[in-house]
Amino acid sequence: MATAKTSLHVQPIIRFKLCLLLHILLFTGMNIAEFEVLDEYSLTNITGSVRNACVLVALHPTSELTSILHRLSQAFKNESRASIGVLKQSDVSSITWENSRSGDMVDQVDLAFFPRKLVDRTCLIQPRRQKPSKAERYYGSRTLQELLAFINTKCGTFRQLDGSLSSAGLVRKRILDNLFRVPNSDSPSHTTYSGPINIGSTCERIPLPSKEKFFHEYFYRSKPVVITGKKNSMSL
Repeated sequence: MATAKTSLHVQPIIRFKLCLLLHILLFTGMNIAEFEVLDEYSLTNITGSVRNACVLVALHPTSELTSILHRLSQAFKNESRASIGVLKQSDVSSITWENSRSGDMVDQVDLAFFPRKLVDRTCLIQPRRQKPSKAERYYGSRTLQELLAFINTKCGTFRQLDGSLSSAGLVRKRILDNLFRVPNSDSPSHTTYSGPINIGSTCERIPLPSKEKFFHEYFYRSKPVVITGKKNSMSL
């Protein structure tokens, strides 16, 4: 008799668990892209952003494309030289395309790439009216690996899908981390050695090194060095 009562008591619990499991399966079967939100950019935002980073935006984001770009945005979330998102819909028809008229591209393209503005010496001339950045069309396939390679190539980045740096990126980071830099002129430690008299007074002094040592230990690291002794101009 006790066994029958126990089984009757257990049945509602089993039904509840089955119902809960069914809800979980239904929920996970929903389109995940609905919960993946991309940063929205206007053309004005992009014009300001390309001073420091390139920008890849979706124009007509489908759920599949949104899911891919969301994964890429996570891979590049710690990368200052690349931004990924979606373009404000009211700005889509206003894009200026490289080598194409704006109206010809609106319905044909789902991705627009805005390259980083090249560093130049325009600061030396009278500033001009800032023009909207021109977009480039992406011709590759809409896959994670293809888009990842495209962004790394065009933006000069070295990210992998998990967000880590590739082997080439690690080498680059090590070089940048070991570069020697000149301190600010207002630094207290710099004032003691300022002026022509003390130029090179605190730099390392070495005899004429081999080419390999000079390039790897000094040239690639921007490390200042004073080479002493008789110098043979053909040695370096």
